[in-house]
Amino acid sequence: MNSSRLVVVSNATFVQDNAITQDQQGLDFMSGSVNWLLSREQLIGIAPKVSKPLTFSLNADALARLRWIVLIFMPLIPAVIGTVVWWQRRV
Repeated sequence: MNSSRLVVVSNATFVQDNAITQDQQGLDFMSGSVNWLLSREQLIGIAPKVSKPLTFSLNADALARLRWIVLIFMPLIPAVIGTVVWWQRRV
């Protein structure tokens, strides 16, 4: 069955080189539109998201502070709360 199909877009910024390399959405939309226009509905879909590695950098001073927080203060807080509760129940 022949049918007329038309995709109308307000501007072409999603197909510019910088938009395609920065974000996958424009490429997904363009690919899906072309597949729909060619009546290839089984190929229409959203590509899996490309995961980017998360980097986290700390200088030596911040790393030392983080070490104190994780190794001393975080275990100390439940110990202090437990001691306060124990003391109040004891009295």
